[in-house]
Amino acid sequence: MLSVTVSPDGRWVVAGGWKTGHVVVWDLEGMRVAKHLPVVPGRNEVGSMVRFSPDGQWLTIAVWAREGFEYRQWRVGTWELGPVLPASPSVWLREAVYSPNGAMV
Repeated sequence: MLSVTVSPDGRWVVAGGWKTGHVVVWDLEGMRVAKHLPVVPGRNEVGSMVRFSPDGQWLTIAVWAREGFEYRQWRVGTWELGPVLPASPSVWLREAVYSPNGAMV
């Protein structure tokens, strides 16, 4: 495990890892693994760090791979992939940081 985050409402725990190809989502209400979200299908993922938005509506996964860096956003609960934001290759990728109102990543 490289990174762990808990949703603001305390329902979800997500762990990012090192060379796993996915992050694991636990549902604490049901006390079970709810989902394995693919990090970067078909790419050479090296690691991933995870963070929930302040309102708990989005999970952002910071992914670094040999092919590049990006932030992938997933809608919490439905676990549908949302926006994918490329990161500059000249900047070492870090976990997502949200503005206090959650409007910016």
